[in-house]
Amino acid sequence: MVVKDIDNGKLISLSEPLNSRGKYLFLFICIAFVGWAIFSIRSLIETIKDEDQTWGATLFLSVLIFAQLLAAYRFLNKALESEKIFIDKQKLQLIRTGFLNFKAKTYEVKNISNFRHIEKPEI
Repeated sequence: MVVKDIDNGKLISLSEPLNSRGKYLFLFICIAFVGWAIFSIRSLIETIKDEDQTWGATLFLSVLIFAQLLAAYRFLNKALESEKIFIDKQKLQLIRTGFLNFKAKTYEVKNISNFRHIEKPEI
């Protein structure tokens, strides 16, 4: 966790892209899915060239390639995800960024009440 002073507030970085072994594992799995999708694309091209094959095989390979690329995107997004909190006198903002997405939720500090922090014992 890194805390920085920015614009009369604090920016707290909870996680950064590729900052843990788990995120490197997600990146490796993404690369594996992309490799499998490339192999499937080559199989699809060969299936299309072969006139004896049915449309069922072509459809199956097309759906398989779409699923592989979707899974690769999801794993890449997880690997490159970062989470930050920005706090100033008026608002608290939760920021989550990924590969192609950005989500920010803003809460007014005056509306936050009955907030309890339960301390955990040190290990």
